[in-house]
Amino acid sequence: MFLARAVLFDMDGVVIDTRQSVTDFWQAVAGEHHITLTDDDFDRHIHGVPLAATLRSLFPGFSPEQAAAVIDRSVRYERGLQYTEVAGVTRFLKQLKDAGCQTGLVTSGTRWKVEDVLQQLQLDGRFDVIVTAGDIERGKPDPACYLAAARKLGALGAECVVFEDSIAGVRAARAAGAACVGVQTGGMVEMINAEGVQAVIPAFTSIEAWVEPSTVRVRTSDDFVFDVSRT
Repeated sequence: MFLARAVLFDMDGVVIDTRQSVTDFWQAVAGEHHITLTDDDFDRHIHGVPLAATLRSLFPGFSPEQAAAVIDRSVRYERGLQYTEVAGVTRFLKQLKDAGCQTGLVTSGTRWKVEDVLQQLQLDGRFDVIVTAGDIERGKPDPACYLAAARKLGALGAECVVFEDSIAGVRAARAAGAACVGVQTGGMVEMINAEGVQAVIPAFTSIEAWVEPSTVRVRTSDDFVFDVSRT
């Protein structure tokens, strides 16, 4: 039985369902420059990866001006999005917070995007700490983001459970020493499993959680069971 002091959540693909919107954006950018992006490009260099790192990996020929234009375009694109939750996540967050468990949001996104998401999904107060791309020097798959969140919560990385949907994110969580649950469907399940996750769920509707006297016990659809300390 794994006992966690905190539960940490990625944002895109875990709290909000943005896989299609992210794909649409980068396909449009690539198409305009006659660049072909593969599924592997998206899995390894786009989903869960800071935008600047994506530009360095997949668009190395861009001038500083072109890169800046893509960043500005991304901001304008995302400002117009209406976000929807990954099924069941707001219910699960409420269960954890109502029981007094520590939670954190750890994202490669920007602070303004986090604020938009929290407002749209009415999640203000659901996270004890928030770590964004602006808070760290090295993005996922570097573990710095998850270590920073754990530290702010008075925990070690090895005392956290992380929910992630991307290869880069899972690698960051595992490098931080955390237990990791993947949130994926389809062909990505096998790839996420290969990164050493404890379980993979399609959404948070496949999680059961119930309150014990000093913990919240959580069971995934893969029968990974862990306890979260109540403060």
